[in-house]
Amino acid sequence: MGRHLLCQPVIYKSKTELILMTSHLESTVQCKDERKRQLEQVLINMTGQPPQATVIFGGDTNLRDAEVSAVGGLPSGVVDAWEECGSPADSKFTWDVSINDNLDWEYPRKPRLRFDRLFMRRAQGTGSLKVAKFELVGMERLAGCRRFPSDHWGVCCEFSQSSNPK
Repeated sequence: MGRHLLCQPVIYKSKTELILMTSHLESTVQCKDERKRQLEQVLINMTGQPPQATVIFGGDTNLRDAEVSAVGGLPSGVVDAWEECGSPADSKFTWDVSINDNLDWEYPRKPRLRFDRLFMRRAQGTGSLKVAKFELVGMERLAGCRRFPSDHWGVCCEFSQSSNPK
């Protein structure tokens, strides 16, 4: 489907190096092999960035937990932001057809999945970022059309900066 990994280096507050990444991994259960290959490429790219940079990847991954496990899980030093915040139940399902009716879902089973994910690799040394908060946004209908902004909920994360090396 012509998927790409977009990467953008950023300097935050004149000193903190960030590498921001995003992609939309392959959709549908039938494309799981390609999606796992794409995940492996994302993780290789994340771990290959300069050690002094914090690397943040976020996007519509379409991943199932079993697919992450099938590629060996996340590499050492890479965390899943939702898990890092204690896996809050109220922000688990980013694609929830039981609540979000933007899609005309004609099947009796209403899927609830955690497709949208944010992974982070901390920088080495002082001043590294830590995931402090994870929540879903976009869960209110827009006034003009009475629809949700998307068929996925948005992910909003807050980070804190430590002064001690991890």
